[in-house]
Amino acid sequence: MKRVKYKLEPKEQDLKRDEGKHWSRETIPVPEDVEVALKRGPMNPGDILPFKDRNMLLDPGYDDVEIGYGFCPDGVQYAACLTDMPGITAEMIDWWFAWHPLHDIRYRIWFPPGHYGTSVADPERCRDSSLTYRERYWHNKHTVIEDVGSGVSKLMIVFVTPEEFGFDASRFDEAKVGTIVCANVGSPKILGGIFFTKMCHFVRETADGVEMRSRFWIGQDIVKEGKKADALMNRLLNTSVFKKRALPRVARHVAHHCAAEYANLARLLPRLFEEYRDRF
Repeated sequence: MKRVKYKLEPKEQDLKRDEGKHWSRETIPVPEDVEVALKRGPMNPGDILPFKDRNMLLDPGYDDVEIGYGFCPDGVQYAACLTDMPGITAEMIDWWFAWHPLHDIRYRIWFPPGHYGTSVADPERCRDSSLTYRERYWHNKHTVIEDVGSGVSKLMIVFVTPEEFGFDASRFDEAKVGTIVCANVGSPKILGGIFFTKMCHFVRETADGVEMRSRFWIGQDIVKEGKKADALMNRLLNTSVFKKRALPRVARHVAHHCAAEYANLARLLPRLFEEYRDRF
């Protein structure tokens, strides 16, 4: 199979779009606390937040480890990142996930070193002003081409409601939840399409904006696209043998990439929202 090469620079026609003026090779450096945390190596398995305990994110305070990565005995990989976003609202973040997948250049300006392309299953739903921003991206499959640090990959992302993801919505007000961006992430190429990662960006309101507590459970509840959860194939995919041997160890890359892309978005988002809020 011929390997496709992706260029850092966007296509000329993409740069001619109005959003092209925001494209730059310059990005915000990964915060020093992230670099320090990741250099320590994998976290103690006891500090990993199990997926079954995800509602602990609604508790006051923070996890013992908010920035790091680790490996569970059952083969699940874990990545966590905390991004401070002063001057940003939850509305801006929900808008971003409805707005950016409509054109490649929007995805590219988000994080130039690692974002190459994007598309969405139903573009018109993203533009439907009768829907909330969240309703526009929920169950509207995104396909992205990106490099999280381990090579360029095509990924599929299906965003779901926080309730579907398993969060207790009755606790949101007390926990100062602004929004929670939840998704199942996978590859359309592996075995004809499998979802192999549970992801959430837990956005909590702060005195000067929001903070994003991102969590990834790589190898959690693997599902072949189009198959029921209890299908034989899915049971085989969820064995520790498959998870440990077939899934690349990408947790550290994912944590670093998450810190980099959202630090960059925190810088861009206020002016993008102001300029393009009603321009889908």
